[in-house]
Amino acid sequence: MKFKSTLLMLLATLMLFGPVMAQPATPTDDAKADKAKELASTAEHLKAKINELLLMMTKVASQLEKTEPDVAKIIRQTVAYAHQADLDTKMKEVIAKLREGLGDAAQDSQSEVVGRLYEMIKLMDGDGKITTAEEIEILKGARNEAAKLYEEQKDLANESSAKANENKLTQDASDLIEGLRGLVKEQQDIADEASKMDAPPKALTTLAAIRQSVRTQNGFLVRTKVQVTAAALGKLPILAAVVEGIATASKPIQTEIAKAAKDDALTKALAAAEVDPELLTRCEGLIKSALTELPRAAKCLSQQKKMASEYPTEQALADFKEIDTLLSEAIEKLAANTPTGKLAKKQAELSDKIGEMNQDMKDIGDMAAIDSEKLPGDPKAGEKAQAASKKASEQLQAGQKDQAGDEQKKAEKNLEDMIKRAEGLKDEVKKKIDAELDTQKQKRVAKDAEKLAEKMKNGPEGKPMPGQEDMESAGQKASEASESMESSQSQQSKESKESKESKESSQKSSQEQQEQQQQQQQQANQQQQQAMEKMKDAIKKLDDEIKKKEDQQKQEKLARIEQQLEAVLEEQIMVSEKTKITYGRRKEGETPYGREENQTLENMAGIEGKLADKVDEVLELLEDEGATIIFPRALKGIKKNLITVKDRLAERKAGAVTQATQADIEMMLEALIGAVREALSDGPGRAESPPPPPPGEDPPPATAPQPLVPPLAELRLLLIQQKMIQRQTKTADQLLKTKALTKAESDERAKDLTQRQKELNEDFDKLCEALKQQQQPQQPQQPQQPN
Repeated sequence: MKFKSTLLMLLATLMLFGPVMAQPATPTDDAKADKAKELASTAEHLKAKINELLLMMTKVASQLEKTEPDVAKIIRQTVAYAHQADLDTKMKEVIAKLREGLGDAAQDSQSEVVGRLYEMIKLMDGDGKITTAEEIEILKGARNEAAKLYEEQKDLANESSAKANENKLTQDASDLIEGLRGLVKEQQDIADEASKMDAPPKALTTLAAIRQSVRTQNGFLVRTKVQVTAAALGKLPILAAVVEGIATASKPIQTEIAKAAKDDALTKALAAAEVDPELLTRCEGLIKSALTELPRAAKCLSQQKKMASEYPTEQALADFKEIDTLLSEAIEKLAANTPTGKLAKKQAELSDKIGEMNQDMKDIGDMAAIDSEKLPGDPKAGEKAQAASKKASEQLQAGQKDQAGDEQKKAEKNLEDMIKRAEGLKDEVKKKIDAELDTQKQKRVAKDAEKLAEKMKNGPEGKPMPGQEDMESAGQKASEASESMESSQSQQSKESKESKESKESSQKSSQEQQEQQQQQQQQANQQQQQAMEKMKDAIKKLDDEIKKKEDQQKQEKLARIEQQLEAVLEEQIMVSEKTKITYGRRKEGETPYGREENQTLENMAGIEGKLADKVDEVLELLEDEGATIIFPRALKGIKKNLITVKDRLAERKAGAVTQATQADIEMMLEALIGAVREALSDGPGRAESPPPPPPGEDPPPATAPQPLVPPLAELRLLLIQQKMIQRQTKTADQLLKTKALTKAESDERAKDLTQRQKELNEDFDKLCEALKQQQQPQQPQQPQQPN
């Protein structure tokens, strides 16, 4: 690099005047004293050259960031080392000691500078010690590779687990088919038995007929209610006529109930079954209520009052439902000890069995990941069979043999359809078993885990990375899993070959082979789970180490920022003091400053410009970090003020405005240094690492970068800036009144303050949003791909 030759030249120059500095200058030796002064001037020139070189290196690094990031990184590391080594201060010591005639002491300081310049050259050559940032990148690379391997192993484990269960699922499907065939036989037997039964008691048929009439009108009213909800106002009168029709059709029900209440035989039958003697009286009252509410609902609809019709409609529906419930309870008691009642109970139990087997079929399909839509037959066959069987049970209970027979035939037809679907399900599961396990993929994961473990042996500091042993163990378990999978495949191939050669092999032998194959598959899955747990442990340990190194890097960066800002503040205080003194020496007239004062103001303008460059260096550190919000904006404000002061001093304006701006710079620098110290006082590792995930859960995603300066400290900075804006606004008004500011300058200052207030508001919103996000639980993220 061209910087290296410049550094070598500086080294050579330093070494040339080193021997002279070793000779102390005495008052009697004027020649040596003059030589020391000359060398002091040379050292001052070298100091300026070093600072100029560092500034140039910083700018070049920024330009190379996108095109040559590796080169830019080396340059930045070299500049960072120079600041950390504090070359500027050491050169000042050399100059001061030379001017005082302390040659030996100057040579000692000069030797330190030489040594540090050599270190910078070594860094340029890439011989320097690895940086914390590089350590973090290496650790993150290993972490990302481990996370990627974990995801691959997880996918394989899920696949292997499914394979291990598929033999059992095949048997479950076979059992399901046999069970469904048994249900078909059971349904046929119930239907045959029902066909041979005598006519049911009259009491049962009477109550069943009334219940059916109630259910019919209730169904009509439910459908009409739905139509009313969706209908436009103009169609409501038509629906009013429908409701009137339901009311008319419901009147015979009242007559049937009244007639039944006067039937002595029915009354005795109800009493014998211990049915409430007031049953029919209650039903009669409910039907009267419904017949009262229905005309009201019809009237509201005819007047296009949709909402008003809702209450009487709901009341009528509630009356119908209550009648249905009372009659159903009475029918159940009447039929309890009759042949049809007992048969109805069998039919109800059959309905429950159908529901259970339908659920079993769904469970097998879900576990084997079979698309139910692709199976033969009606996807709703199970639900239809259960519904028909349940309805047949109710009809048998009510003595309605013919209607029950129709529903039993529907149930039987749908049960046959379920058998076809179960056979299709078994075939699909067998196809999955016949497909080979991806042992090659498992072998590759094992090999990659072993490679990563080997890479982790030689970490950033020449020592094994945290989690290296866990990753090594994970590789071993993954390798064992691939061997178990191969054994399972070998057993499967052997079984297939034997079945082709001899179809007469015993069922017992086949079952033993299936059990052995299933055991090997389960063993493979267990080994895969163990590999995953070890990978999770490795990821957790890497995460902990990354956090530790990031905390260390954060502390290093904060310490560097504190040092640089303190140096800026120290020089700013000196410039501010000189500005006040120089301004106090001004004279009346067109040229208020003499030659010496003009030179002083010119020098101070130069220093303010250099201070702006130093602030820019701090800004670059924060821009690399990216998570801190308020601090960078405050630094930009300081830089802007420094440039303003530089320009004003260059224009020989050292009055109230310049001095007020310098005071603002000092105040803001003190606030920033305070914020940095607060962050440093927190110490590394203040935030606890998250606990390891429970067994079976994925490792947490890589954590987002934390802000360099804590949010509370940023909030205080925000408050200080707000107070400064308010104070500067007030000061500007006073300066305008005293004519220390022109109208144009005042307008420009007002514009600047308005912009700063706007930026402050934006920063406050950003800080609030950042705080909200910190409070919210982190969403799982996909692991990054390794670099």
